[in-house]
Amino acid sequence: MFATMASATKDAREEDFIEYFLFPNDDLYKEKSEEEIKTNLESLLVNVSATVAKYAHGYIWHKDSFNVTPKYSLAQTSKYRGYDDVGISEHLPPHLHGVSHYGDNIEDEWFIVFLLIQLTKEVKGLVVRTIDEDGEFLLIEAANHLPHWAEPNTCSGRVYLYNGALHLVGKDVAGGEGSMQVPEGITCVRKHPRFTKASDLVQTAVNKMIKGYPEKAAQSLHRPHAYIPIGVAALLNENASLISPAVLAFCHRDPIDMKACRAMRYFPPENCVMRQIALTRCQYAMLMHQQFTPDRRTGWSLPPPMHPDRKKHLLGIKLACGFEILVAQAKSLPSPCISEPTSPTDSAMLEPVWKKYLSSLEKNGYFENLLPGSKEYNLKLKEAQQYFSVAIGSIHKSSISSQRGQPPSGADILSLLKSLDIDEDVLKKEESSLPSPDDDSWLQVTTEELDSMLDERYGVPKSMDVGSDADPSSVAARVQKFLNHVSGLEGAEFPRWNEEGAAEEATNDPGTSLAENSTTANKVDFDADLFSCAVKDIVDLVIPEDNWDLESSNSESGMSSYEDEGVGSSRGKRNGGHKSKIQQYMEQMDKELMDSTLAESFIKAPPRKRKQAKMAAKEGNSSQKEVNGASSKEADDDFEDVEDFHPVDVDVSTLHGVLESIRIQGGGPGPASNLLGPLGMRPNLKETASKEQ
Repeated sequence: MFATMASATKDAREEDFIEYFLFPNDDLYKEKSEEEIKTNLESLLVNVSATVAKYAHGYIWHKDSFNVTPKYSLAQTSKYRGYDDVGISEHLPPHLHGVSHYGDNIEDEWFIVFLLIQLTKEVKGLVVRTIDEDGEFLLIEAANHLPHWAEPNTCSGRVYLYNGALHLVGKDVAGGEGSMQVPEGITCVRKHPRFTKASDLVQTAVNKMIKGYPEKAAQSLHRPHAYIPIGVAALLNENASLISPAVLAFCHRDPIDMKACRAMRYFPPENCVMRQIALTRCQYAMLMHQQFTPDRRTGWSLPPPMHPDRKKHLLGIKLACGFEILVAQAKSLPSPCISEPTSPTDSAMLEPVWKKYLSSLEKNGYFENLLPGSKEYNLKLKEAQQYFSVAIGSIHKSSISSQRGQPPSGADILSLLKSLDIDEDVLKKEESSLPSPDDDSWLQVTTEELDSMLDERYGVPKSMDVGSDADPSSVAARVQKFLNHVSGLEGAEFPRWNEEGAAEEATNDPGTSLAENSTTANKVDFDADLFSCAVKDIVDLVIPEDNWDLESSNSESGMSSYEDEGVGSSRGKRNGGHKSKIQQYMEQMDKELMDSTLAESFIKAPPRKRKQAKMAAKEGNSSQKEVNGASSKEADDDFEDVEDFHPVDVDVSTLHGVLESIRIQGGGPGPASNLLGPLGMRPNLKETASKEQ
């Protein structure tokens, strides 16, 4: 039954995962026997584990740690998820394979990417392929710098890590369209590393995501004070990483788990101590934002709401409940699922591998020249033993694990709790000498701080502030540029703006080959405007232009009907005296608009502009006098007929509409902000907020 459940869980994989494949040099398995391949892969596993332990020392994983298992035989089929979420089955050469779930902490995924890049630097000939639920996720960060042919359906199997850099196998290196078989991609990377290595811009985009590691991992930790039971304090002293499953158990609790929290059988609240704990900022934020009121019948005593220690007590209660839930879940499982101490036979099997692993750790400088037997040395040795039992020891016991399933974390906690010798007096004495807790003001983020984080993450774009003092012509020009920009079948496209605020012209992609550029140059030039006009003429939907010498005077709004212009009669003649449905709809719409106040919503040009327009018209007519013989008196008469006409100021009306939309949005997302951002404009939220007040 448990094997069936494990298989179902594997098929229904969660979406917060990263999968990685580590392919060694061909000489480790080509023309080798199965026993030799197994020995070589185990040696590679020890080397990889030692390298990872060097960089992941003290790292607290949110859910799953970095772990790899050998895949020995060429006949073994590795199943992974492609870009379209469809499982892909493929025969791969012998390699190390791993899957890690990072939960709500995306930093775990990028730390694993850092580890993989470091492994390609330190393990000779190692080629790594990594994907997640989005497929080739490394290309997402460099989407603006990819060659023209790179799309989700063409990049599958073409992205690898080799010699500390990202490699992208292009179509010029390996012909063919669409995705590529992984063995073929590995061969191309090894044979043509100079041609498959991605551009510097792509490398910079990926390296930006892992910048600061491994030091960045220590900076992401938060060390508060918590009032926790004696048992929890002893467990965290023994293994600080146990805090991760406890946090997840509490945050994902259900009504059945709450029954265990009311009993608190294993971690009673009567005997607690104040301790400084270490957890990630993500875990601390998850706990602090969980609304939880403990049951008074359990025995918890909380300080008053305004007491400075209330937060410490609440944090300790939540952690204690998380550990209690884990142990209660382990006790509810059948006895074969509860982990047991390693048998003497298992210890004998692991002894040679442990010695090799310990030697590799010393070679990689894991112990930092510490004196054997010292406190720091023993602490590092204990962490190495814990990692060894998880990453390597489980492989040698795979036959047992496959029958009984992976032991849950609660079983490990229960087993460790029974074996611990807790010295309560020592823990009580250490309360008086605890270091100061870390400040948690970072939990509160202002709007300005959020903007600063986004600018640091995505860069500071050269944008124009849109407010009441903005230039209407500039705003209207950018909107008009967007409306005139040709978009593709996948959706609307926005023009790119340079630092001077001008739209950039489309250029050939430097990443494309000469054949692609020539193909692009030979494409048919299609004029969408001319095509649209031709279609309108065919279906007889020609709309007359707006002329100033209209004779209709019965429209107060400045709009005219098609009957007064004589257009309807001409159309009727061409259509055999009948009007099409669309003509009838448009005439009916014009009549309804005449009775509305739509025209009053537009901003008219000021008198100064109308006077300038009149002078320009006079000058234009006088300049044409010598050519066509028109008199200046006729020009005056023509303009006097439209003296009462108030033209719409399109630029000012556009700016007014945008500002009004921003005001209605109240600083939230909406059509105006969604349009302004890609157009290189940014709404002035401070001005909008002051107007609201």
